[in-house]
Amino acid sequence: MARARDLNVISESTYVRFRKFVNRNRKEEGWGQYQGKEQSGRFLQLVYRAASESIISMSKAANLAGKKLAEFREDFVAL
Repeated sequence: MARARDLNVISESTYVRFRKFVNRNRKEEGWGQYQGKEQSGRFLQLVYRAASESIISMSKAANLAGKKLAEFREDFVAL
């Protein structure tokens, strides 16, 4: 962070705020733990594309997507 401050990537106030945060949390508990939820949509995108180009059947596409056929068709038409 000191280097980022020296290069004017962050402001002095941001650096001071970071230093205060570090000083409050000396044990570094919880650092490096990603709390967000990641989800890839690439496979589902490929399934929809294969179904739209009639490469695979709607039944097979629904099975690959882990959905019931009726639910898959509703989602497919909505796109």
